[in-house]
Amino acid sequence: GFLVVDFDGTCTVKETIGLLPRLAAHFGQESAAAAKLARFKELEEEYIAGIRRVNARHDLDGPPPASLDLVGLERCLAEQDAHSTEVTNRVGESGVLAGISPSAVAPTLAEWAANPAAPPIAELRHGCASTLGSASAAGSRLGGLSINWS
Repeated sequence: GFLVVDFDGTCTVKETIGLLPRLAAHFGQESAAAAKLARFKELEEEYIAGIRRVNARHDLDGPPPASLDLVGLERCLAEQDAHSTEVTNRVGESGVLAGISPSAVAPTLAEWAANPAAPPIAELRHGCASTLGSASAAGSRLGGLSINWS
């Protein structure tokens, strides 16, 4: 069976998407590492700016509405999804995440976690690792279902 959980902000204390370009830079050619990190940062900032524009168009930064507008909510979510898809496609086209070796991710993260001089990696919430470990031991398959910007 499968155990489906939200990872960022549920299992982890904070967002972990920043690990992806760090891993890609680590596994790729050293001469391209800085450029990959810079391009990812540009795309990340573009994503955030676009979501803020969508939210502003739908007045999500103001007080909560007096009543639920399902049509407006659907329109807003569709715009957010379209923007996310557009930027995600641009990330793929840019190649900034190319070179990540799935079998080397866990050992690399363990190495980084053991090195006090390395930037911090994901901090898991209490009980998350043991829960996922128990699910795995019981035969559940664990893996990444999706990567999302927000």
